[in-house]
Amino acid sequence: MSRQLCFPAILLLFVYGCGNPAKPYNVHDTEVEGLHPKVTASNLDSEGTQQLLSLLDAYYELKNAFVATNSTDVRTKSSALQKEAASAINTLKRDSTQYKLIQPYFDTLINNNQLILNTKDETCEVNRIHFDKVSAAIYKILKVAGLKNAGVYHQFCPMAFNDKGAYWLSNETEIKNPYFGKKMLECGEITDSL
Repeated sequence: MSRQLCFPAILLLFVYGCGNPAKPYNVHDTEVEGLHPKVTASNLDSEGTQQLLSLLDAYYELKNAFVATNSTDVRTKSSALQKEAASAINTLKRDSTQYKLIQPYFDTLINNNQLILNTKDETCEVNRIHFDKVSAAIYKILKVAGLKNAGVYHQFCPMAFNDKGAYWLSNETEIKNPYFGKKMLECGEITDSL
């Protein structure tokens, strides 16, 4: 009697488990939630990818200083970003093919970040113009490097710079606008994610 009850139960589990038309598990499949953590990767080697993540961390700190409209913190965080950019360049030079593709964006990043460092701007309004160019350069660096699964959100405020609009990067989905700070903190939307 127990064999007769076990067989239908096993058959039901087999049909339900194996007959499920769900696609097979793939370690790199971003749609499979909870089975395997997403691995941050890029077209660079692991050291280059890690260097990009360090650059991003320094960028986020600068972005947060603009969100807070703290000019002293902006200069401090801008200096830290400049050091991370120089370190990233030294690491990425080892991969000559990728570096040639990324190098023009690093030039833009470093030059505009230097303008932030050189501009005394207590209101942060002038430096936000340079920050917009820094943000665009970092986004291009990440796109050319093929960064993925890094939890980077490309965000956009259509009202920045007299309705011309401006982008920035964030490590969270919540909008914290660096172009308006507390005036319009939540103005913006996510346009892309890496």
